[in-house]
Amino acid sequence: MRRFLGLALATLALVLPARAQVDAELISVRSEQPGRTRLDVYLRVPHSGLTFTNVPSGFQARYNVTATLFSADRRGRPVGRVASRTWNRDVAATAYAVTRSNGMADRSYQAFDVPPGAYVVRLELEDEATHRTVTRQIVHTVRDLAAPVALSDAVLIDRYDEGGGTIVPHATGLVAMDEGGLQVYAEAYAAVPTRVRVSHEIVQGRRTIKGSSTVSTLRAGTSPLAVSLPLDGLDAGTYRVRVRLSTESGAALATADTEVELVPSASGPRDLDAAIAQLRYIARDREMRDMRSARSPEEKLERFQSFWRRLDPTPGTERNERQEEYYARVATANRRYTSVEQGWMTDRGGVLIQFGEPEHVDNRPNNQSVRPYEVWYYPRLGRRFVFIDRGGNQYQLLEPVWDERTRM
Repeated sequence: MRRFLGLALATLALVLPARAQVDAELISVRSEQPGRTRLDVYLRVPHSGLTFTNVPSGFQARYNVTATLFSADRRGRPVGRVASRTWNRDVAATAYAVTRSNGMADRSYQAFDVPPGAYVVRLELEDEATHRTVTRQIVHTVRDLAAPVALSDAVLIDRYDEGGGTIVPHATGLVAMDEGGLQVYAEAYAAVPTRVRVSHEIVQGRRTIKGSSTVSTLRAGTSPLAVSLPLDGLDAGTYRVRVRLSTESGAALATADTEVELVPSASGPRDLDAAIAQLRYIARDREMRDMRSARSPEEKLERFQSFWRRLDPTPGTERNERQEEYYARVATANRRYTSVEQGWMTDRGGVLIQFGEPEHVDNRPNNQSVRPYEVWYYPRLGRRFVFIDRGGNQYQLLEPVWDERTRM
């Protein structure tokens, strides 16, 4: 697996921020139109993904967004356009450091009233300075919320304005372990005042890790539900945050959940040795040896933190977005590809960690003459990677990532 390192150091700065160029949160909420559900589309575009130019007042970036909704078939493929909308955004910054920040972002919002069902939401962002286009496609189920008691989609939020009734979704799905808690929001709908038990749970697999519940009365109409769930006792990894409404006797009324990736904090992961081992795609051998040869746990942690400080795209801030993104990819690789070995150690996991999500995947199933294989395409990098199933769903990379044959 050391064959990945040849290209990793050269591509880290380029590839890691790419995922954050357009973050999106899609939320089903109750519509005022009969037979329809409102799909709220929240976008977060980090400044680091935009091209800023000098203007008299400082710096300015401009971009256009087109959101197109398609009906989705059973495989999640678009089969018919339902609606489309385009809007323009101007982003101002007074300091150059702000233009390069992944933590600073422009946010926008659009709403579509559509019948319940499965949709493909295609988001296209065009940077006006470079005319570069970034496309993201999301499969989303718009839920039917017409029942006498119902719940909107659950969503992780950064802020909730109780007076104004507005939210700021977290949008990225990534939460650092040192953020203290998960801020969760959902809306409950009731035709008449209804006494219910409201439960909030953090779930991993089929196991409920922690949770809390209260009994309250939903008013007729909309009742906002906002809560903070502590992270103590949790390890980095993938979880689901679940909101449940039930009767006082325990009969289920409505459920909604959302996924979250908990990533190691800048203060250090709980399993430091594992976090150091997972650096092999971006750290040099001598850097790995230096961390492992520390004479005490405290010294090892300091060397680990020093490594990530050198890669921090926003020094001086509490968050290290590159570190968060890297370990989120590790968690995704583990979730998808773990079998005989952990997912981050597999060939597909290694490419995912270094280059992020492919823009297109060509899956070829088994037939009589050819083994199953996958081709991952990264047009913006001019690369494509071929994986062949050598048996037991163990996909092996055909050419090393630095091989010229991976060029498109």
